[in-house]
Amino acid sequence: MSVFKGLTIDRKVLYLLSASLFAVLLFLLFLPNAIARYICTAFVIIMAITIHFLVSKRSILSINKREVLVIFTVVGLLYLTVYYVTGIFYGFTPNPYSPTVSTLFSHILPITAVIIATEITRRILLAQKDVIVNILMYFSGVAAEILMLSSSTGINTFNQFMDLVGIVILPALGSNLLYNYTASKYGALPIVVYRLLKTLHVYLIPVATAVPESLLAFFELVLPLIVFAFIYALYESKGKKAIARPAWWKKLITVLCIILMISVVMLISCQFEYGIIVIGSESMTGELNKGDALVYQDYDQGDSINEGDVLIFDKDGTRTVHRVIKIEYVNGQKRYYTKGDANTVSDTGYIVDANIIGTAEFKIAYVGYPSIWVRSIFN
Repeated sequence: MSVFKGLTIDRKVLYLLSASLFAVLLFLLFLPNAIARYICTAFVIIMAITIHFLVSKRSILSINKREVLVIFTVVGLLYLTVYYVTGIFYGFTPNPYSPTVSTLFSHILPITAVIIATEITRRILLAQKDVIVNILMYFSGVAAEILMLSSSTGINTFNQFMDLVGIVILPALGSNLLYNYTASKYGALPIVVYRLLKTLHVYLIPVATAVPESLLAFFELVLPLIVFAFIYALYESKGKKAIARPAWWKKLITVLCIILMISVVMLISCQFEYGIIVIGSESMTGELNKGDALVYQDYDQGDSINEGDVLIFDKDGTRTVHRVIKIEYVNGQKRYYTKGDANTVSDTGYIVDANIIGTAEFKIAYVGYPSIWVRSIFN
């Protein structure tokens, strides 16, 4: 109780409401998503109404509110344009969320309500200019976004965990930094418009693109940083003392960082016809040790494969890295027999071209161990 000594009643109420918002949303993350989504919707709406009446509202003095609203609207529309243009390169697929009455009540209305309620709450709380409240609101916004956008009903495997982190959590962390900044400077409306444009198209347009989720997640992670940098340079940096460093140097660092990030994401998602896999067993010890990261080239049917080559292949739902020990042709079909270097017996059966994912290029020793450590938690 000593923590609250010296605080006014208004400040105590502010801390209590902020902490309650974060605690409940954090708890909902551990419930099945279908249930948590409805509870989250009702709770966030109730909290927005409560905060509206109990927390003093302070106006945001900015002459650039309208311009920022236009910028966020344009960015949202550009996001939609880029997303659907990628369909030219990756193809289009039927949208699993067809605009039906069921989708309206299960996704469209809950997501719309949560976005509006969250941003009204964010606007009121951040106007109080309190660091603790700002932090609690940031993580509350992240939790609410995960609850509404995650389709997972539970995290049972390492792959599910990594999908959630890369596709939902990291973009949510980056986006909410932009939302907090914008709400504190320019109000809630630009964020509401931007988020609705960026989110609801999934449930309203009958087609989707086949763009890799990893590439889309990377774009959604970088986009808030670009928008923040643009708005800051446009409205905030004027008149501030520049750092005594050549302008070309800062531009070079920025370009190099962007190239590095794009290269890593493209490598992992095979956009350069290369990928990375972590060796998680000891079946190839000697050539490839547990914890090594193996860079492989994507395999196209017709590529030359010889005995002694190390292949990455998928058989019965299991991804394996083993060496080719024998190749034979049977009825016009090319069959590959494989074995782990450290195994005493060869693999059961054989694989064909359709099973092959890629061919080994080179390894990076030990860098995959953190991945194995996290995987072991779920095993």
